[in-house]
Amino acid sequence: MNHIEKLAIRQALEALAVDYWYEVDFNWGQDAHAYYTEDAVFTTSQKSRTGRAAIADFYNARQARGARTSLHVVQNFRVVPVSPQRVDCNYVMSLYAADGEGVLPSRPAIMIADVRETVVRQPDGAWLYALRTLRPLFRDDTPTPGRSARTKEVPMLFIDPENAPGFKRTLFNAIVAPRPIGWISTMSPEGQVNLAPFSHFNLVSTAPPVVMFSCNAPADRHEKDTITNVRATGEFVTNLVTWELRDLMNISSLDAPYGTDEFELAGLEKAQSQKVRPPRVARSPASMECKLLRIVEIEPQGPGDTVSNVVFGRVVGIHLDPAFVEPNGRFDVARTLPLTRLGGNQYASVGPLVELSRPSPRRD
Repeated sequence: MNHIEKLAIRQALEALAVDYWYEVDFNWGQDAHAYYTEDAVFTTSQKSRTGRAAIADFYNARQARGARTSLHVVQNFRVVPVSPQRVDCNYVMSLYAADGEGVLPSRPAIMIADVRETVVRQPDGAWLYALRTLRPLFRDDTPTPGRSARTKEVPMLFIDPENAPGFKRTLFNAIVAPRPIGWISTMSPEGQVNLAPFSHFNLVSTAPPVVMFSCNAPADRHEKDTITNVRATGEFVTNLVTWELRDLMNISSLDAPYGTDEFELAGLEKAQSQKVRPPRVARSPASMECKLLRIVEIEPQGPGDTVSNVVFGRVVGIHLDPAFVEPNGRFDVARTLPLTRLGGNQYASVGPLVELSRPSPRRD
């Protein structure tokens, strides 16, 4: 069941004017969903099945085969047309873990959250599922403060990434975190604009001022559109992503056809650059115009590896929102609430701040 089918089913449920309904999520979203009320069940393959008992049979059969399953209770669902190119679905979701007792929850929810799901229309008229944002209202497994440092009594777990069976490479993203996000705008030689976020992004040097971003080759083409444009024109712009811009950044990460303007897709205003052709994100509080220094290709080293391209660019121009520039010229990035990437689909912004002076004076 794709996300557009889910939206259609949810709209049908909304039309029933029920106070709430249930979702059963099989394999934590990797397989399929089923939706049901007290009287009817909605699935793509078995629309005629009705009642709680029918979906309970399906649920328990999946559970018996070892499929990971969760139960969602959806309340206050509403569809909000934001623009001709965007529709939001807002609701409150209660998440329950499978407990072997059928589909009705028999213990407290793991999480209750305000949820917003966004669907956007592409230039060809087709609708694409863009993002899902959750704002937890409470969670009963919140880590205890102070448990981030390991205890000596517990031995460290060693993983050999080359030989560990079922090793998940996303582990690296969870360890190397938080990571700044480079929101990279580029332009093709024909003038087609592209905007895409990269969490493998950082500052390399301040003298000369050099930034880098990298990405693996996508499954459907030899390289990402951003790399293609930078390779052809030698120019790009980095735009600081703030907490306020997180949803629009996520929309711009869609795997849209080459030539799609993600500025228009996300409803973002362009701002003209001074020394390069690609535009800036007007709402970003900081942007850097860059000229290409080199692209380094990292070749696959083993099974499952893909080509990775690392782009180095020299900063030739900086744009700053004066609202975040202090009298001494310092850019107060903390007040912008910069968005960072953690593991999986997790993002965060700044937490408690502390200033630590160097124990010895700088020599540079």
